[in-house]
Amino acid sequence: MSVNTPSQETEYEVDTSINDAKWLLGSVATLGFIVIGLGLFASTLAV
Repeated sequence: MSVNTPSQETEYEVDTSINDAKWLLGSVATLGFIVIGLGLFASTLAV
């Protein structure tokens, strides 16, 4: 049973890494959209 434990831990670490990467990518994309939206709003006010 101890032979299977490292592979299960590795799979769990990979899954959490992918999940963290998805959250990070989603956060960056959301922040980017907010910045773009504010920029477009500011440009409409400036004209």
